[in-house]
Amino acid sequence: MRQFQLAYENQEGLEKWLEDISLLCADHKCDQIIFNVAWMQVAETKLKMVTEAIEKFFPDAMYYGNETSGNIHMGDLSYGINITGFIFDMPTSRTELLWIEKETEMASLADLWTYCNRQQNLRAVELIPSLSYLDEMKIDGSELPIAKDILVFGGSCVNYDFEPDFGYVMAKGHNHMKDGLVAVLYYGEELYFYSRDILGWKGVGRLMDVTKTSGKIIEEINHEPAFSIYEKYLDLALEDKEMLVFPLIVEEAESRFLRTPQLVRPDKSIMMFVDVQEGAKVRIAYGDESTILNSLSEATTDIRKFQPEVIRSFSCAGRRLFWGDDSVGQETDYMQKIAPVSGFYTGGEILRFDHKLRVLNQTLAIVAIREKECEVDTNEIEKMKPSRKSLLSRLTYFLGTLVNEALEGQTKLEEDTRIIGALSERFGYVDYIELTDDFKMDTVTEIRVSKELTTLIPEWQDEKIFYRRLDLLIERLIYEPDKQMFYERTRHDEIIRSFEDSDTIYINMRAWINHEIVYLLFQISAVRLENRIVGIVAAIRSVDEQKKKEIETQKQLEDAMHAADAANKSKSEFLFNMSHDIRTPMNAIMGFTAMAKKYAKDEEKVKDYLEKIEISGKQLLTLINQVLEMSRIESGTVVDDETPCDCIERFQSLLTVLSAQARAKGLDFKSSIQNVTHTRVYADDTKVNQIVLNVVSNAMKYTPEGGCISFNLTEVEPRKAGFATYTISVEDTGIGMSQEYIEKIYQPFSREKNSTVSKIQGTGLGMTIVKKLVDLKEGTIDIQSKVGEGTKFDITLDFRIAEDRDIEEARARNQELTTASFEGKRVLLVEDNEMNREIAKDILEEFGFVTEEAEDGDDAVRMCYAAAERGDFTYYDYILMDIQMPRMNGYEATRAIRAIPVPDDVHVPIIAMTANAFDEDKKNALASGMDAHLSKPIEIVKLLETLSLFS
Repeated sequence: MRQFQLAYENQEGLEKWLEDISLLCADHKCDQIIFNVAWMQVAETKLKMVTEAIEKFFPDAMYYGNETSGNIHMGDLSYGINITGFIFDMPTSRTELLWIEKETEMASLADLWTYCNRQQNLRAVELIPSLSYLDEMKIDGSELPIAKDILVFGGSCVNYDFEPDFGYVMAKGHNHMKDGLVAVLYYGEELYFYSRDILGWKGVGRLMDVTKTSGKIIEEINHEPAFSIYEKYLDLALEDKEMLVFPLIVEEAESRFLRTPQLVRPDKSIMMFVDVQEGAKVRIAYGDESTILNSLSEATTDIRKFQPEVIRSFSCAGRRLFWGDDSVGQETDYMQKIAPVSGFYTGGEILRFDHKLRVLNQTLAIVAIREKECEVDTNEIEKMKPSRKSLLSRLTYFLGTLVNEALEGQTKLEEDTRIIGALSERFGYVDYIELTDDFKMDTVTEIRVSKELTTLIPEWQDEKIFYRRLDLLIERLIYEPDKQMFYERTRHDEIIRSFEDSDTIYINMRAWINHEIVYLLFQISAVRLENRIVGIVAAIRSVDEQKKKEIETQKQLEDAMHAADAANKSKSEFLFNMSHDIRTPMNAIMGFTAMAKKYAKDEEKVKDYLEKIEISGKQLLTLINQVLEMSRIESGTVVDDETPCDCIERFQSLLTVLSAQARAKGLDFKSSIQNVTHTRVYADDTKVNQIVLNVVSNAMKYTPEGGCISFNLTEVEPRKAGFATYTISVEDTGIGMSQEYIEKIYQPFSREKNSTVSKIQGTGLGMTIVKKLVDLKEGTIDIQSKVGEGTKFDITLDFRIAEDRDIEEARARNQELTTASFEGKRVLLVEDNEMNREIAKDILEEFGFVTEEAEDGDDAVRMCYAAAERGDFTYYDYILMDIQMPRMNGYEATRAIRAIPVPDDVHVPIIAMTANAFDEDKKNALASGMDAHLSKPIEIVKLLETLSLFS
């Protein structure tokens, strides 16, 4: 692979250059060539002469180009044309030229990425957009929809004086485009790329918030006009070009990138090349020639090891302006050390690939290309020795640097004399005061003073007496409430007394600057010689950031305390509600039980009482299950357990139940299922039912008799491939909710009115569970409500599409479960509660089981040993094991039973049947050797399904 470059001077020179390249191609049988043309303020007629010459000598060659601001071989020309040719030596290497423009087949970046993802051996994509097309690209740092091993790089056009007629690109076959993008696709099995971006700017100062934006305009930073931060911290005038030295570092999530102000407007807002979003964090950056060249020096070693055959370099126009006319060649000269013939500089910002597309400022990006893998060259490149002086003096009060050098002329002090001082980030000073024999402090020797301090106190440098300087601090700087304290702590006798305990005195104080409180530390340090104090160093440094962090931390602690108080209050309210809501059904159960005993001979009354006891029991169980479900969700152990199903059948079955409940409460229930084209999906029945039942039950609770509830299921546009998306809408004409309550409806235990006031029971966990389950499925909930008019919930969920055969297989499995026979199967029922044993035995014997009972784990182990000693290892077909038992619990009993010697092919299923219903209990059951876990109260269908698994 080879690269050739020409700075265009005349047509004759161009044609001679092209002729030489064509002869070289003929000698080496190279016919794959592409030309890049870069121009600065050149008329189309001259560009046309260049492209016609290329087509004359290379009729099949591709060429493309863009408007730029300079070239590394062209010095400081204000106009001109530069042409770069690339020849591929390998037959597998090639390029393809594409362009995107409105009203063409490839009209967007999405089309380009789709095309790229279909290509074989695609190694890199070079993007050259026109300046106006940057907006179309919507560069926002999101993931690029293209394979991560494909390099994406390039540069945008420059825009002279911000005129819309400039900043365009061209491509063979399409001429000039003022609103489009050229893409060069690089193919080849043995084509290798190495990319590196070189910045050289450092972030300084604190992070600030972008508080107001409008498109590309930053209007406010920290609620002040945007450019005010440059005036405030750097003393830059509105038109000062030195803002190129101080671009903004923008921090969004994990991304950090530079933004140089393109234009400062009279209202002190800042125009950028691309958007900076409101809410972004920004920090002022600082760059000087030495730092930037050192960054380039460090980068070039790795580039040199790659042994590039072609170099493509892209530099921001702002970077070129930063170097200025007298130093523009410094980076250029250094680039020549990497490759004798280097590519051109574009004039726009850099398009960078880090799995994301970003536009940066002030960056130099280098893309090195070669055919075949290189042998590593370990030769070091000579380091550049920058001659330019740093601009640190502009940042004295901004950088905060410790003073470490000894005082000039103080040779009598020992080498280990401590001189402690500091420069402030926003203002500061360091003074040395020599003590007389009688410890008098008089004339100061000024070590350092900031411009900020002399601006605040103009008389400062004229005043050379230490205590008069302190008076100026008290008068002009220190916050009124701290003045007396500072005066007392800096009295001569107090300072001398304090030195008896420590060589350093720290005085924390506050200053009032620019209408805000700033925290300062005044520091006085003793300088000793032969254990005698010969002088002091007095200094001020800002501790504003640390102090405000402490205050913020304190505030966070207070907020956490308030949050804990609120949580305790919520829990107290929860316990109050739960106490009431549990006692209500319990009272009904106990009351109707007593009445059933009283009227035992009246069959109709007893039947009615039993039905009411059953309803109250289910109500109580619902309350308990919701608390358990919330616990599982909070522990993060809930997962989707999806099975294939017909969603129409499932929803219609659910709607039948809901409709009956609504009628029983005197409500009009309307339902519809619309536009459902994908009926076969994978779904977790339990969780979908929980979502729907909680929302509809709430609607029923809060809709008075005679009201209406509507349920609608609609399939909408899918949100991702392979999934069907449904919207479930539940609307009622009930009491509605206030906007204030809607904002906290998903908080645990929240109810707009508790049950003692509203007469409506519930834990306040229903909507919390709904939100958690919808989030688990990556769905959304929208609530619209008005007090006195009603509420509407719109829930959107995605379900993976299932095949017909998945449904049939699931139905076949269910059929096997429902037809399983248990006649004659022997069960050992281990349960210490006599009533629970009686209930379980009755259920089991109804389905043909032979039941034996053990009152404790110890009895169960003894009975299993007896069967094993008889040699009847399969005497019991199942063991149903309680957990909490007095002499030996279920875990211990299971481990003992599993320890009984039995043949290898014998395994008696042990199933926990317990009131311990948390996920941790399930884990403990399985860990002890059990095969499954069922929670009480017993659900007959679930019990039979579980036993069928082991039949």
